[in-house]
Amino acid sequence: MRKTILLISILSGFCIIVLGQNRASGIIFFKGNFKEALAVAQQKKLPVFVDVYTDWCAPCREWSRKSFYRPEVAAFYNEHFICFRLDAEKGEGPALAKKYGVSAYPTWLYLEADGMLRSRKTDFLTGAEFIKLGSTVLGNNATYAQLSALETQFSKGDRSADFLRSYLELRTAAQLDNAAVMDAYLYALGPNKAGPELIRFLIKNAGRTWSAAIPYIAQHLVSLDNAAQKQLPGEFFDEHLYFAWGDAVKEKDTVTAVRAMAAAEKV
Repeated sequence: MRKTILLISILSGFCIIVLGQNRASGIIFFKGNFKEALAVAQQKKLPVFVDVYTDWCAPCREWSRKSFYRPEVAAFYNEHFICFRLDAEKGEGPALAKKYGVSAYPTWLYLEADGMLRSRKTDFLTGAEFIKLGSTVLGNNATYAQLSALETQFSKGDRSADFLRSYLELRTAAQLDNAAVMDAYLYALGPNKAGPELIRFLIKNAGRTWSAAIPYIAQHLVSLDNAAQKQLPGEFFDEHLYFAWGDAVKEKDTVTAVRAMAAAEKV
């Protein structure tokens, strides 16, 4: 009888340990490459959550420790997403980080199963906020359907200024990279396009990757009123120019790095 009780106790303790380990295992990240993760997402008809990090990023480790192992966070993301971790400096990481306009770490990407970017986030969030963000992404089907439609319109060659302006605003709201669309927008406006309202719009929508908007903004900051000239140049440098220059240096793109430095001298 004592042996039976002891055996039951041991087995019960083992089950508790195993269950505890399962609960503490956190978000389950796909083991394989990015293309394979997308294939699984398409098969299971789920969106993809991507944690973009680097080995030297202390906030990345802090975020992982505090949030990825929370039971409620893990349960939500494991159920609703195919989750994937991407080292931005190794293997396929640099190319994918550039593709999705990642310039700060950690960055969290929310993708369609075909790889289309739904949204991104870089701010530190609590566990509850992280779940809420995921829920928002899942629920914004109308917004992302609209984005998909505009992407198709753009890929088919629509380069009208009004369309491009609306497309830029929607992409900015979804925290997407705007470089290609911004280049097309400035080209569509033609040579006589300077003005305070345009400069404000460009600063708001330029994004963090290099585009024709960056040298244009730097050149025309003087068109702003005195109050705006005290505020917007610093915002422009901190939110746009600094990251565009940093990407160029990291990629050893000397031409863009020099152009970024020249733009910085005008700010």
